[in-house]
Amino acid sequence: MLADPRQRCMVLHGGGAAGRLQWWTPSADRQLSALEVVTRNVSASLPALGGSSADDKRRSYRDTAAAGGAALAQVSLAAISSDGRSLASIESRDEAELRQHTTLKLWKLGATGGEWTLAARVPQPHHRQVHGLGGGLGDE
Repeated sequence: MLADPRQRCMVLHGGGAAGRLQWWTPSADRQLSALEVVTRNVSASLPALGGSSADDKRRSYRDTAAAGGAALAQVSLAAISSDGRSLASIESRDEAELRQHTTLKLWKLGATGGEWTLAARVPQPHHRQVHGLGGGLGDE
């Protein structure tokens, strides 16, 4: 959980969506915006095992991960600058064959203050797991 000084709200993990951050205002008890940090696989469901192509049964992405397929990525850490215009996020995914996969993403808020844009992406920023993000993002 983070505080966004620009919008005077909280930045939370996106509920059931492990790859999303959401901006929530406690005073109005509503979501102001959300950011999909983790890109989603467009084929989020796969044909059921043993089924034919005509079979309308689908196996969820979560089941695919449990069966040894691609693991779900999640936002494990995030930090926001003191002016609320820069954001850093750590996306992590546990995969047996790749061990831990981690990506550092740096985001900038657009000039109009509406949309976050990805400014940089750093795969495997450290040899081991990332345990924290420091402050001072975007501060001059």
